[in-house]
Amino acid sequence: MPDEIFQDFWSSIIAPREDLFFAKDVVIPSLVDEIPDQTFYRNDNINTLTISDGVKVIGFDAFSFCYNLKWAKIPASVYEIKEQIFTGCTQLEEICVDPNNDNYCSIDGVLFRKHPFELLRYPPKKRGHSYVVPDGVERIGNGAFEECSELESIEFPTSLLAIESSAFSSCSSLKFINIPDSVTRFGAFILFKCTALTGISFPRNLEIIPEGMLFGCTSLRDVEIPTSVNFIEPLSFIECTNLQRISIPENLTKFYSDCFNECNNLERFDVSPNNLSLCEIDGVLYSKDKKTLVRVPPNYADECFTVPESVCEINDNAFESCRNIVNILLTNNVKSIGDNAFSKCTSIKEIQIPGSVEILGHSDTTEFEETDDDCDTIPTITQQIFNDCMSLENIVIAEDNPKYCSIDGVLYTKDRTQILCFPQGRKQKEYSIPDGVMVIGDYCFFRCTQLQYIEIPSSVKSIGDFAFSYCKNLDQIILHSTLEKGYEMAFIRCDAKIIRKEL
Repeated sequence: MPDEIFQDFWSSIIAPREDLFFAKDVVIPSLVDEIPDQTFYRNDNINTLTISDGVKVIGFDAFSFCYNLKWAKIPASVYEIKEQIFTGCTQLEEICVDPNNDNYCSIDGVLFRKHPFELLRYPPKKRGHSYVVPDGVERIGNGAFEECSELESIEFPTSLLAIESSAFSSCSSLKFINIPDSVTRFGAFILFKCTALTGISFPRNLEIIPEGMLFGCTSLRDVEIPTSVNFIEPLSFIECTNLQRISIPENLTKFYSDCFNECNNLERFDVSPNNLSLCEIDGVLYSKDKKTLVRVPPNYADECFTVPESVCEINDNAFESCRNIVNILLTNNVKSIGDNAFSKCTSIKEIQIPGSVEILGHSDTTEFEETDDDCDTIPTITQQIFNDCMSLENIVIAEDNPKYCSIDGVLYTKDRTQILCFPQGRKQKEYSIPDGVMVIGDYCFFRCTQLQYIEIPSSVKSIGDFAFSYCKNLDQIILHSTLEKGYEMAFIRCDAKIIRKEL
């Protein structure tokens, strides 16, 4: 927008002695060509908005999070409305578009694009608990129904082809959704935090469950994945805290290991016997050849879990949130244990790592996919493998392990030059890192809330990211090292005093 028009814009819209951000009934004058991105972003004072004929473009986020905006009028002259102009306008009741507009229209207070016919924004406070999307609509736009907390049901036409990202995010009263078979395109997080959702009917030809699709749908208990699905993207079912059972169809060959995180009531996986990549034993998910333990359901009932002899790899997040398990028995066939494999196993007090294990965490990928590889692995180091194991007191490494060792229950590399993990459940208040250690690993003392005092020797040359983060009771760190830089991220949310000692 040219400077002179920009100045005229502000002077036209503000009455004498009245600041723009205190105006309740805003009128955008006709001399303005464009409303720039985020012009009224987070303006809580606006109640009504009238855009005069002459305005051609409404910028991205132009009126986002105007929490008290109830009514908006768009003129015939507007030919471009960028995304998310009414995001977070939770009190919006009606959007009116001049009938002479060639590009946009409103039907019963709902904003649409004409070509292609796309539903852009449903006002969150529009009256009624149900809505029927008009025939001919081809696309539900990005965030179109976001935070429409009063809607309980939505019906779609068979003309619908695409549902964009966050389309129904935080529709907290939506109970069931039937997605027609015509839909072939999905954005991410389309049903994010739909906390009342108890059921979903997927399109019959769906091949990919998109990223975060059912994230936080806490009322879901049972999900039947269509047989056509072959891939589940990240975070798809995370925080579905009441999900008890999930069916794995015959064509599903790959998914991200974090997609079932924090499904705390998940009791079992039911796998089609025709699936060529996966199988289940007593509800636990394995690769078809049983060499990889893929996922233990978080609500696995038994206190002791024995890893089968066939398993040589434990997948990322494999035991995540298995709060009932107290003991995990690993065999000498296990060579690799993935990232976050035991995360949030809050009841485990001790774990014994056999001599065969060559990789603890820090895998190159979090995606599970069938491969033809054997058990050979590349040595690496741990990263958050025991995250939030708040009862864990001892990590015991077999003496014949070639890569790792434990000193009094604390995890080190075999040559003792790197300290990798101090168990979060240890009761001791003081700890001195042995001389000779050169590296304190990422997350090494993360959330070790009992510790009050740590002594770091002069041999330490590197301190990893988040190494002492969230050590809320850590009061004092004695640093003998000459280390001056490189540990800026190590002490996030840790208020300990660092006392340097002369060498």
